[in-house]
Amino acid sequence: METAANAALAAIGLGVAITLIILHKEGRLLTVAALLGGLALVPLSQRPILAGVDAADNALAIAVPTVLAAAATAWIFSELKDAGTSRLTPFIALIIPVLWIAAGGVFVEMYSGMVGLVNTADTFTAEMAQ
Repeated sequence: METAANAALAAIGLGVAITLIILHKEGRLLTVAALLGGLALVPLSQRPILAGVDAADNALAIAVPTVLAAAATAWIFSELKDAGTSRLTPFIALIIPVLWIAAGGVFVEMYSGMVGLVNTADTFTAEMAQ
């Protein structure tokens, strides 16, 4: 139920953002709506992005999405504090959740590895106890 409510909120944000872009409106409302709309893109893009992060197993594949996500987040926070926003800000807000998924992909892989290691240790100790 909670996931459906989150998806509905994100879809509404995406709809508002698309409508405001079509009507050539700018400002904080468009930026916040685009940020919420970006959350609607996460379920669609999560698997391909995590697969790409897993396939590109090097420091550059980890550092680039993290730097981009941090820079985009700083951009949005600074733009929301100012009186006006630039035309690029809503589009950056739209991709921030996807950038954070890519940046967090390495931690998902590390967590999966740790779970596998713990399961192996549990199996080993269970076999030794017999």
